[in-house]
Amino acid sequence: MRAAETCPFISAQELGRAMPALKWSLISNQDGRGCIYQAGRGDTMMLSVFRNPDKDRARELYATFVKTLGERMPLNAVSGIGDEGQGGTSAAGAERQEASVVALSGDYILQISVYPIGRRADDALLGPVTEAARVAVANVSKSSERFGNCEWLTAADADGFLD
Repeated sequence: MRAAETCPFISAQELGRAMPALKWSLISNQDGRGCIYQAGRGDTMMLSVFRNPDKDRARELYATFVKTLGERMPLNAVSGIGDEGQGGTSAAGAERQEASVVALSGDYILQISVYPIGRRADDALLGPVTEAARVAVANVSKSSERFGNCEWLTAADADGFLD
C-alpha cells in the first residue's frame, strides 16, 4: 500500500486551517513545481512554484505574471506574503471564475489560483486563498530541491522554442 501523496509546499492540515470551508483533495503533485487540488463540488486549485536562477530574474518573471493576471482581473497588493504579492478575483460576469494570488519571495514565485464551479470567486474566497499562499511561501524555500543550473534555460535557449 502506498502512502498518500502530499504537497511539499502546504500540508493537508495547513491547507485545512487556511481554507476551512473547503475540503481539498490533492490530485497531483507536480514534481516540486506545484500541486493540483480538487474540492467536492468540482472546484479546482492550482498551486505553482517557479524557481529562478536569481532574484533579478524572479522579479522580471513576477512582473510578467502580475501583468498577465491583471489582464484577467483587477489586482490589489497583498501584504505579508514574501517580498511582494498581488491578488484578485475575476469580474462577476466572467465566463471562468477565478481567485488568484501571485507572490515574489527571493528567487521564487508562487501562484495559487482557485477556479470555483457554480459560484462567484469573491473576497470570501480570496481571503482563504491568500492565507494558503502565506503558508506556502513560508514553506517554499525549505521544500524545494535544487539541481544546479541544469534546469534553467537562458534567454538564448528559449528563443529557439519561441520562434
